[in-house]
Amino acid sequence: MAKIALASYCGNSLVNSSWDCYWCKQTPGFRFVTSWNNPSSHIFGFAGIKNNMIYVAWRGTVLTDILNWANNFKFTQVPYPDVPGAAVHSGFFGEYNSIRNASIEGIKKAISICPNCEITVTGHYLGGALCIFSALDVARITRAPLTLTTLSSPRVGNVPFKTYVESKIASSKRWRVVNKADLVPHVPPRAFTYEHIGSEAWEKKSNQFVYCADGESKQCSDQLVPLFNPFDHAVIMGLDALSGLNNHCLADINNKMMGDDLKLTIDLNSS
Repeated sequence: MAKIALASYCGNSLVNSSWDCYWCKQTPGFRFVTSWNNPSSHIFGFAGIKNNMIYVAWRGTVLTDILNWANNFKFTQVPYPDVPGAAVHSGFFGEYNSIRNASIEGIKKAISICPNCEITVTGHYLGGALCIFSALDVARITRAPLTLTTLSSPRVGNVPFKTYVESKIASSKRWRVVNKADLVPHVPPRAFTYEHIGSEAWEKKSNQFVYCADGESKQCSDQLVPLFNPFDHAVIMGLDALSGLNNHCLADINNKMMGDDLKLTIDLNSS
């Protein structure tokens, strides 16, 4: 599942029916169905099938996309439609809505191919935030068993929104995975009325997981606040997202190599 989520970083020009991108090759037997891409918002996702499971994967933030980064660090909230009191991150929700209709059509196509399949919706970082909204739409269009697994996702909405999501997805089917001292799962801060959704699987040390049913348990990664390591964000389930960079994955939206752009980004973050 993590490899499929990371494949989304290879983008619309490399993730297709040939399924031969860097991360694609590490998940043999996967049947690509369709993808959706918004060149304005730079949001990308795809759907495919493996072992009677439909996977819906959403791409995380593109490193060279300044607008994408800026939207991620806005803490303002907007109402979530038709759910009294529910509010969500304005940037994440706006980015999802920019491609929502196309994604729903793509998911419906996958369901038509495999009507008896279960469905897993997943994504890393920004993709983890987007897949929460996507999972709610999946729950609206099908009664198929649904799993929501976010990877290094930031917080997305307030308590009423969390309650609504948890009413739509079974407790055993909603997980968020956090790697060590990754900062991203701890923003936006809870002080801005944000709450995590789902049980936490915290990789406290390599291959050593702590499981917490409460999304905000001090027994899991919340105990680290504010001791964070920025380098832990690129790793999920032992997989380093940066390892795909030389194969045009995790580059800009056109899958160009970043070269000095990446070095500049790292230098600015470390200065």
